[in-house]
Amino acid sequence: MKILVQNPKEPILEGITQVLTTIKEELIIWDGKIPLNDLLDRYNPELTICYGGIKSRPKLKLVIVGDYIPYGNINPDLICVPPHHISSDKHLVIETAANFTHHNIQYDKNYATDLFYYSHNTTPDILEYLVEIEKQYQLKIIGQHRLPIFSYLGVGTTDDIVKFMKSCKIALVFDLPSLYTYAANKIFCLTNQENDFFPVFSSVDILKEHIDSHLNDKLVLQSDNMVIEEAYDIVVHNHTYFHRTHDIFTRLGYHEQAEQCLIQLQNIIKT
Repeated sequence: MKILVQNPKEPILEGITQVLTTIKEELIIWDGKIPLNDLLDRYNPELTICYGGIKSRPKLKLVIVGDYIPYGNINPDLICVPPHHISSDKHLVIETAANFTHHNIQYDKNYATDLFYYSHNTTPDILEYLVEIEKQYQLKIIGQHRLPIFSYLGVGTTDDIVKFMKSCKIALVFDLPSLYTYAANKIFCLTNQENDFFPVFSSVDILKEHIDSHLNDKLVLQSDNMVIEEAYDIVVHNHTYFHRTHDIFTRLGYHEQAEQCLIQLQNIIKT
């Protein structure tokens, strides 16, 4: 099945694209450099998935991903919206999901650290936390969002990011999608996001208390292992982009592709 996907930089599209690659669908990535209609003429995809709206030919089978209502005469097969929106016949609510495609990368002592933060969309409030934490603890930061502090090591590759993630004792997390991704990779987290798994902090002092106990208290560390396993079990069986892509294919009537999403997820879990 040929699927045209808009340049997958937006997190939802990135997650869906990685699933489509895993289930070995034929992907055409539209990076905006070539007019869309030229790509449609060249490849004739059976389905197009994009973020936001596009002006296109009327019979294009189209999925709109994100907070968007299409304009003009576009009649997409499905509009996927964030979970805070009210669903309708054309809407499929995309709940928070984990990126589960890098599960097989293992601990690497060269990337080991007490605390790790992947920097993306780092607000001034988050930066204040990081500045205070690096004064007292071993912290390593990597990612696209450059930060003016000592612990920031650079942009790094995807492989670098995942190795740091897999080799840290605690991940500092400030958004739910990252929290689910860490949970799916069995990483213990401290976060400012309300959740069902990991400890939540609302100030630097509370965060430091959590760090001290989760790094040094043996009883707490034993409990952390149970928390990690419970979070992993819930996320990988309910909240990955394999599940979300399965739901999209199911709503569109592509049942073979929907089934492949869950089959490949089970294959990944078993490895």
